[in-house]
Amino acid sequence: MRMTSVSVSILTHDRPHELLECVNSLIEQTVLPKEIIIVDSSTKNINDVLSKIVDNVKRKSIQIKIVKGNPYSVSICRNQGLEAVSCEFVLICDDDVIFDKHYTEIMLKTFEKYPQFIGLQGSTLSKPHRRSMFLFVYWSLLKVFFLSRVDHLEQKVLPSGFVTMTSAKGETPTNAEWLISNNMMFKTQLIKKFKFDERMMRYEDVDFTFRINKAYPNSLGIVKDAKIVDEHMSIKVRDQTKIITGFVFSHAYFFFKNLKKRPYELLAFSISRFGFLIIKGLIPLFLHRNSKEFLSCLKALLFSSYFCLIALKNRPQIKP
Repeated sequence: MRMTSVSVSILTHDRPHELLECVNSLIEQTVLPKEIIIVDSSTKNINDVLSKIVDNVKRKSIQIKIVKGNPYSVSICRNQGLEAVSCEFVLICDDDVIFDKHYTEIMLKTFEKYPQFIGLQGSTLSKPHRRSMFLFVYWSLLKVFFLSRVDHLEQKVLPSGFVTMTSAKGETPTNAEWLISNNMMFKTQLIKKFKFDERMMRYEDVDFTFRINKAYPNSLGIVKDAKIVDEHMSIKVRDQTKIITGFVFSHAYFFFKNLKKRPYELLAFSISRFGFLIIKGLIPLFLHRNSKEFLSCLKALLFSSYFCLIALKNRPQIKP
């Protein structure tokens, strides 16, 4: 494998313990990154942990940059990280990811073996779940309402604007129309002209990589043997109202911005909105008597399409 340099851009927000574990996994790679960029949008003081991280990283002769991020915009923070990158490849990740020690080496070997790929995503190690009637019904509802489904062939965007999930199986990377931001590596030079859309509160990774794939078809893939553990599943989200509102707005914005809005796409979009209200609002209302989530869903669905159309009308041009 020829000598290549890798920058790592990590976005962190009030999770110092997870950030420390993430960086520790990166500095134990069989192929070390040349630089680590931490975009810190924390609202709490995490300087003690950052100082410890700086010491650990410098012991490995890795350059480190700490960038003060915008606490109100994930997309702005991701752009700040990209602007600071100086290496041939860039790994974009979240602070709650732990990397297998061979991750970087495997990704670089894959880029070398399959030069048609511009961006690659590793594979997430998931905890085993017992099969249950609840999970069967849940995934069936997601599929019926065009919200998601497991796709064994590729990771793609559905006509509704929601996305499918897949896992790589063979040696050749599995094709993808989008990549997830918890771990995605790119050839830096080829994505320099792309920016994360700073009007998006969520879904920014789908939008960013979907636009790359439109400009360079069949250039994204998922690598089976580049493993990560995503600790996000163990972190309890406190403000469900804020999460739901941001997600629904960003999804509608993505749909009207990127898809062609043909009749079957508009139908799928409408069905998905109705399904989202049922799964995220009505079911919790009946099971847990939780009217807060139902009202949040209803409010978000009523206003998101209107506001995203205003945002689209006034947005600056993002190319391509």
